[in-house]
Amino acid sequence: AHELGTPLSTMQVLLKELEHEHRSNPELLEDLNLLQQQTEICSERLKQMAQSVKQEQSTTQRLTATQIVEETIEQLMVQRPEVTRHYTVSGPGDAPQLNCSTSLRQSLLNLLNNSADANPKDLEIELDWDQQQVYFRIHDKGPGISIEQSDNLGKPFITTKGKGLGIGLFLTATTLARYAGDVRLYNHPLGGTLTEVTLPIKAQHG
Repeated sequence: AHELGTPLSTMQVLLKELEHEHRSNPELLEDLNLLQQQTEICSERLKQMAQSVKQEQSTTQRLTATQIVEETIEQLMVQRPEVTRHYTVSGPGDAPQLNCSTSLRQSLLNLLNNSADANPKDLEIELDWDQQQVYFRIHDKGPGISIEQSDNLGKPFITTKGKGLGIGLFLTATTLARYAGDVRLYNHPLGGTLTEVTLPIKAQHG
């Protein structure tokens, strides 16, 4: 929001200057007024985005890892009923609790969607944990990752689908980093791609 706010402010200043310079041209003034309205709408949306992030940060909940993952899978199935999946929980004992916000859920949902884009059939989803970390894994039966892509995964503008910008994966990795976690993608030995999210348990306290 901050990075977009600066060029928008520059546009608004220039539009006012153009309006002042072309007061005698009513047709141009009409267009300039419309542009001013549009930039003001963009500025207002950015303010709302920044405010929603602040609100979200103050409404982080403590939830079990199973609750977070299962609710995210439910959200995927509502959005994409064509997806078939097999979900297993492998961790010992009771599931650990994690700090959870909308952005964390959205990050996990983004990864599920990426895997479903590669192949919506027979997604294998696993939740596991030990004393230190929680592991969230997705194995899709898609085409896998090229060597060139595997060197750049998690960086901006790289996609695992061979199209688009892959900025979603970058934003997901950035969000997980706020929780001291990370995401890695591998070529699975049985074909397809293995996506693995790691979230530390101890770093989640406090």
